[in-house]
Amino acid sequence: QVLKKLQKRLKNVCSFKNALVTPTNHVFVKGIYVSTGLFNHNDDKKLTVKQKVYLFIKFRYFSSIIYCNGNYLLAFDAWSDNYYHWLCEVLPRLYLMSQQFNSGAVILPQRLKKFKFITESIELVGLSTHWINENDSYIYSNLVTVITNPPLAHVNPEMQSALVNRLLSALNISLGRKSDTKIFVSRAKAHRRLIENEPEVIALLKNAGYLVIYPEDHSFAEQVKIFSTASAMISLHGAGMTNLMFMPSGGKVMEIREKNWATNPLCYWRLANVRELQWAYHSGKSVGELSNFNNIEIDMNIFKVDFEFFEHG
Repeated sequence: QVLKKLQKRLKNVCSFKNALVTPTNHVFVKGIYVSTGLFNHNDDKKLTVKQKVYLFIKFRYFSSIIYCNGNYLLAFDAWSDNYYHWLCEVLPRLYLMSQQFNSGAVILPQRLKKFKFITESIELVGLSTHWINENDSYIYSNLVTVITNPPLAHVNPEMQSALVNRLLSALNISLGRKSDTKIFVSRAKAHRRLIENEPEVIALLKNAGYLVIYPEDHSFAEQVKIFSTASAMISLHGAGMTNLMFMPSGGKVMEIREKNWATNPLCYWRLANVRELQWAYHSGKSVGELSNFNNIEIDMNIFKVDFEFFEHG
């Protein structure tokens, strides 16, 4: 019912005949540029007429073209290899399109094959994949795509809920059961944005009954199952926090972040609202020159106060 209502309301899902998709991920139908897809470094949605003409001529007449018959779904973008952006922007749209048009292979560049969470989640949703070479142009007899709405890093509540329900159902998971599992998501195995004094944080949290989870050590299905049992999560801002989407409603989440980060830090807060989870922040201090990707240091005296309030309110 949620999907049917959403499909009626959502005007940004479109189907095109004989659509040209260029190596730069631009779409042309009968020579006319169609502003589709999600965020793309090569497409600010404000192309000039000259740019549109150039792209069409170059990739229609001076590029290798592969013709594909059947239904195909297009929604990947420049951030699709990121866990959050895949699960909160790309896959919800693909699932919606597949439900509205009943079939279709997902168009994805071959470089994304190495990301297991992409291949595993697509399989769980029940979609097939059409892997493309990004050096070629493709003409699809029937292309289904989506205009970007909402924009990058925003979550569509109905679309997100429909996807979560589908993934949980595919794994035979019910969120109705009571659970007291408490999780700390560590970024110790990430390449950037780490907690410099994480051992001190972990010692405190373990003493309070928290499990330490390294998302990289688990398959996508395992992550869904682990977080579907969580009543509380604490994590530094990062992709692993996306798993809060699988927590039962009524749980609680604390996000650790640098309060002065310039880029949009509210994506997980929005996602928690969609999932009806309680929210808390703890602010750390950036190590070195301020950057959204810097490591941070946590003042344990302040953290203990915030943690006590988070635990017992």
